[in-house]
Amino acid sequence: MTRCSKSSGRAYRSRTPVARVSWGWGGLVLIIGLVLFAPLASPSGTLPAPPAPLAVAVLPFTGQAPTTEYGVVLRQALQDGLAQLRGMTVVPARQLLVAADRLGIRLEAEPTDAQLLALGQALRVRVVLGGSYDTTDDGVGVRPWVADLAGGGAVVRGAALTTPADTYWAVPPRILAEALRRLDRRLTAWEAQRVQRLFGDPPTTPAQYTRYAQALWAAELATPNGHARALTLLNQAVAADPNFALGYLALAGILGLGSRWTATREVREALAIRPELAGAQRLLGDLLLAAPAPERPYDLAIQAYQAALATAPDDLEARLGLADARRGQGDVEGAIRVYRTAVATEPRNARVRYRLGMLYADEKGWYAKAVAELRQATALDPALLEAWLSLGDLYQDKGWHAQAIACYQHVLAVAPHHLGATYNLALAYEPVNVARAIATWTQYLAWAEQASSDQEWVGIARKHLEKLVRTATPPAR
Repeated sequence: MTRCSKSSGRAYRSRTPVARVSWGWGGLVLIIGLVLFAPLASPSGTLPAPPAPLAVAVLPFTGQAPTTEYGVVLRQALQDGLAQLRGMTVVPARQLLVAADRLGIRLEAEPTDAQLLALGQALRVRVVLGGSYDTTDDGVGVRPWVADLAGGGAVVRGAALTTPADTYWAVPPRILAEALRRLDRRLTAWEAQRVQRLFGDPPTTPAQYTRYAQALWAAELATPNGHARALTLLNQAVAADPNFALGYLALAGILGLGSRWTATREVREALAIRPELAGAQRLLGDLLLAAPAPERPYDLAIQAYQAALATAPDDLEARLGLADARRGQGDVEGAIRVYRTAVATEPRNARVRYRLGMLYADEKGWYAKAVAELRQATALDPALLEAWLSLGDLYQDKGWHAQAIACYQHVLAVAPHHLGATYNLALAYEPVNVARAIATWTQYLAWAEQASSDQEWVGIARKHLEKLVRTATPPAR
């Protein structure tokens, strides 16, 4: 009995800042956005090719502020800007702190150039963003820097950007624009629209955005108290400002599937304020798709994903969610069409190839097409273990034991104690090498008997091992 591999599901995350009321200088920021974030082309039905993936670390800005935590606020605003761009991965706070601690770097003090480059290397990112600030009677002075690790690495420290204390929202787009210029990263039309919408419509008050930034920092730290602190801060933010849509959206993202109904309510609150939020519609679709199977509202999930794609056609997660919803509804052909569109848009995305291959295998029985997609997925991302496991399962089902063994061995080379790969490797060995099958079953049982999550397979494995031992052992005379 082969343990078939299944997709682990999509993780959802929404970081799209929203608000309705300007602080009085939104027009200035919109002008800045139009100048700094000029798109490559106007929106059209044709999606541009995705940019190369880019990892970024954003540090809290260093400085002293008597009333507002500008450091965390400026960091979050930059992260919110980066979240509007395709292919951007931002290092979470906990990973930052662990790497900094290992290098002896104190994030509350302004790092040297050498420390920034060392931190970027440790985090394996292309660029590290941050800066310092100080407060005066005239407002806030922000001094940004960009550490670019390309080539030999260089740190560019910018001139001070001075702004009144209640208008520091004007600073992040300028820092972001300089970072993108350094990276030679031009925005697509859809990205430019999202960035302009973000920085052209700032939060209602600095206080609410400060709570929001502090909440997400606490959530990223992933400490026992971080989750509770994040929820407390966000609930305070929306209680003080019922129109703070960004707060509702962040609440939904942090609540997640553990409180699915409450999270769904928070998303709907955000959409009632800002119905055009693509990130909110996608998150709503994810939550609806996670409802219990007998009452799963596929039609409503499809509507949510379609609304997300109407605003952000380049939202790959929304496109994959739409395919999953169509598949769940029984519209397999519709799901295949959506996946093929995703492949055409992002042909080098291993996860999309993997999921299309599994759809071919599970719903259509198209073995050759499924193998072709899974092989593409493993070639594009050798670390995508689900694809290797599923490819091995397909080979094993067809009796191609050598190919299946190679797939499971690859998984174990990356994850030596992977129980599913060990179990299936033992099965694949049985027809071709009884001695190795016995050794692999023995190893599996030694690991699985200590893992509560695998108990349902232990009994089956033990029977396989006992049968092989009886077969391999000559009867006593």
